[in-house]
Amino acid sequence: MANKLEFQSDLQLMEQEGAYDAACKRVLMHKEVLAFILKYVVSEYKDYSLE
Repeated sequence: MANKLEFQSDLQLMEQEGAYDAACKRVLMHKEVLAFILKYVVSEYKDYSLE
């Protein structure tokens, strides 16, 4: 019985992680968001314009 509950818990966690991953991908597909992240996080892009 404990194994079944643990398995169900693992499945729920995987579903939540999958939803989180999908949400992050939806946010990062917007060029404006990705440009901002690159400019202010990745040093190679610091001199680039956000446009």
